[in-house]
Amino acid sequence: MWGLKMKQTIEAMKAILSELRAADQFSLIDFNHNVRCWRDNLVSATPAQIEDAKKYIQTIHPNGGTNINEALLRATFILNEAQNLGMLDPNSVSMIVLVSDGDPTVGELKLTTIQKNVKQSIKDEYSLFCLGIGFDVDYDFLQRIATDNRGMAQRIFGNQETSAQMKRFYNQVSTPLLKKIQFNYPQESVSDVTQSSFHNYFGGSEIVVAGKVDTANLQHLESVVTATAANAELVMETLRDVEELDGFMKKDKYADPEFTKKLWAYLTVNQMLAERNTAPTAALKRNITKSILQMSLDHHIVTPFTSMLIENPEKDEIMLADQPKDPRRGCCSGTLGLTPNAPDNNKGIPPWANVTAVPVTSLLFTGVVVNGQLIGAKKEENKKLNTYFGKFGFYFKNKGLKVEIDTETITLKDGSYSIMLTWSDTGHIIRKQLLISVKKESNVTIRVGEEMSFMVLLHRVWKNHPVNVDFLGIYIPPENHFSPEARGLIGQFTSEPEVYIHNQRPGQTPEKPQATMEVKGNKLTVTRGLQKDYRTNRVFGTDVQCWFVHNSGKGFIDGHYKDYLVPHLYSFLKEP
Repeated sequence: MWGLKMKQTIEAMKAILSELRAADQFSLIDFNHNVRCWRDNLVSATPAQIEDAKKYIQTIHPNGGTNINEALLRATFILNEAQNLGMLDPNSVSMIVLVSDGDPTVGELKLTTIQKNVKQSIKDEYSLFCLGIGFDVDYDFLQRIATDNRGMAQRIFGNQETSAQMKRFYNQVSTPLLKKIQFNYPQESVSDVTQSSFHNYFGGSEIVVAGKVDTANLQHLESVVTATAANAELVMETLRDVEELDGFMKKDKYADPEFTKKLWAYLTVNQMLAERNTAPTAALKRNITKSILQMSLDHHIVTPFTSMLIENPEKDEIMLADQPKDPRRGCCSGTLGLTPNAPDNNKGIPPWANVTAVPVTSLLFTGVVVNGQLIGAKKEENKKLNTYFGKFGFYFKNKGLKVEIDTETITLKDGSYSIMLTWSDTGHIIRKQLLISVKKESNVTIRVGEEMSFMVLLHRVWKNHPVNVDFLGIYIPPENHFSPEARGLIGQFTSEPEVYIHNQRPGQTPEKPQATMEVKGNKLTVTRGLQKDYRTNRVFGTDVQCWFVHNSGKGFIDGHYKDYLVPHLYSFLKEP
């Protein structure tokens, strides 16, 4: 975590510290390659301690690496020690809040082992809450480890104000009113009850329990709720006439008579989704998934495993509504992407092609070049040899840094200094405010301060594929602060040109119509077709409709395609 995101996180933590109550006890742990404690034990939230903690937070600087396992075990050790020494009120609520923006890269890396270690250490004594900042973090893992330890996880979106999101989360869990809440019902009168035992109840939240009642053999519904408050053990008993409850639901003429049944189904599905997330075996996960699918179909609930068809009789169309997917699986909306192809004559594959030469607005980052090396498939298909990017070179001239990415390794060079990562591991490199984040067998993100970022995706083919080869794809978000002087195959399009498409007409095949494109004062014949977007599905890709420009982009790109060939991986384009 660094840059604006780090600054906002620090400000949020300082604001949270200011809201601690005098009776609260706390400590702070920061972790990268190492794990460091502000205090080795819990201290009271006095004004002096809070002020000292704020000063400590201000000194935290990113240093690469993420040792989640050791940090959580250290936090649990501090709480266990405080409990053993009698420092904690038996009725108090103790919690650990993990804030992370990346996957574990130091210490224990196996996620299942970390989950097991933390579970054994916490022993159901405390609650673990996880905040995953940005899209690089494994949010599914944070959900599993939090759910497994009486807590919950929440994603903090990097494209929104981090500070406000963290403070909203803290407000949700900062006022524990009850713990060990249990809803009890006579077993012979109810069945299929949703979750009825809860670890904590926080101010401003709610608890809902639903189940089936045997109305044929039951006149009254009885329940007993027990809980522990700060100063007392609470017991609340209720006894309601079943017909009275039915009458209550029918008072509102707009009330859905099936409301409680739908509510029960909704709670049950969500409960099963949580159980699936923490299922220890693949077989159990498959069985839970099957149950979720059946219930979602029976009760018309949209889940990650189902979709809903919406019919519009006025327009005679059917729309498919899916549950929103995890946004971290994509790069960002509106990214720039480039799929390389060799010239139509296929007389040879150009060795190096400039993607973008970037003099950005900030003087600190002036002089950045990105070049790609083209590789060919193992054999031709339909008398055409497909070409791909097999290597990328990033040269940050003012920093003297070079980054080389191929399908096997990621290498950072700074003069005689060199460090290499492989695709087989998740890892990070930080040098001169440049951050390289590697997601195992998935993607590499290069960030330069808050000014610019690049994402390189790895596409693996199955071993000994007869035709295809491993290749790379590059995606550049539109938020990058490029100047109007940015050049290159992608750089020239950071400011979109005006494009006018007209005169659509049948092509050589029905699925590939043609049209006339007017751009940059030229009239071009273009063909409609499908292109693959690999950001959400790196194996099969997602089909996206595009207009294809012929003759190696002549008339669409500035100059001739040969103008973008460079002699070396880190060469700049010649000045026009």
